[in-house]
Amino acid sequence: MYVTRRLRKDGSTYYGPYFPGNLAHRMVHFIHRHFLVPSCKVDLTRYHPKPCLQYHIHRCLGPCVEGLTTDDAYAHAAQDVRLFLEGRHSDLAAGLRKRMQLASDEMRFEEATGLRDLLASEDPQDKATVSTVEAFTATARSQPGDALRHARGTLAYAGALGISHENLRWAWPLAARAASELGDDDAARELLALVDSCRPGHLAPMQRAERDLVRARLAAANGDPTAAVLRRRRDQPARGQHALPPGPRPARPRRAPESHGRR
Repeated sequence: MYVTRRLRKDGSTYYGPYFPGNLAHRMVHFIHRHFLVPSCKVDLTRYHPKPCLQYHIHRCLGPCVEGLTTDDAYAHAAQDVRLFLEGRHSDLAAGLRKRMQLASDEMRFEEATGLRDLLASEDPQDKATVSTVEAFTATARSQPGDALRHARGTLAYAGALGISHENLRWAWPLAARAASELGDDDAARELLALVDSCRPGHLAPMQRAERDLVRARLAAANGDPTAAVLRRRRDQPARGQHALPPGPRPARPRRAPESHGRR
């Protein structure tokens, strides 16, 4: 499992696209840390003599070396990754609970503990990453209701991570656009209250721009002339600049061709 910018007809399964690119890297980092699938491009059709560092730091099952894992364990890990990337988290949680109970009944307590930790991860950064990926997936599928719900799930960690955290920098605009598409003014006001409670210097430029758009939409919906004033001010030229009248631009004077001589 790795990030790529090129699609090839090589039989592999591709997911995405994800924007921004850093979100894809963070998601793949989360997958490697929790699902232990390989992060390299090693040939898995044959065995290799020894594992790499990722296996020794417990970030890979080591399917490239004979005896380190089983085909069933690697197949389960690959299936879990597919369910996670496809947004089927209820199916993923049900499968993890079933395997955790089976491992406990067979006294494979180490495996059961690992599945329990994966199922009950309390790291706010991990949960925010998962919610952000779900919000992007719902947006790509034109599901504004789900996009708003998942983006709100990310924004719930604003107190722990801060409004300027990368996941929240993308979750707030996603939530604002979904609320606008749904016509949910109450959700838009809640989102404004969240960013207004933060210091202005802590907001990313995109968050500030989306905040102004949300305010303008609410003002226009309520018949407030402030929206028209904001629009007119944006259209006015800045100080020291002069607006050109409509029509074709004046032609530039042509320069005389330069002559070159030979010596």
